[in-house]
Amino acid sequence: MTASNSMEQMLAMFVSLLVVLAVAIGLAWLWKRLMPSSLLGPSGMDVVASRHVGTKERLLLVKVGERYLLLGVTAHAINTLAEFSAEQLPDALQQIQQPSTPPNWLSWRSKQ
Repeated sequence: MTASNSMEQMLAMFVSLLVVLAVAIGLAWLWKRLMPSSLLGPSGMDVVASRHVGTKERLLLVKVGERYLLLGVTAHAINTLAEFSAEQLPDALQQIQQPSTPPNWLSWRSKQ
């Protein structure tokens, strides 16, 4: 076995290792990004409504247990603007439905 042949094998093994690591990282990112939160387990918090008020600012109405929090979210901070019980919610917000169940990612299989 020559030195150049050995170097070629080492380089091929290193490139293969990089490819395997890149695929593993990519699959982990996709899993985290695409899997519905219901499969990850109940969190006890639900985002009931969201409204963008700027390029990086928004208002969130979050249900935590039996309480509702109105949060102001910016790129640098999250501030609690108001806290409500279900009875204290303004009438317009009472009409908001809870988030629907996440889409069934495997529904295409039942159509075949």
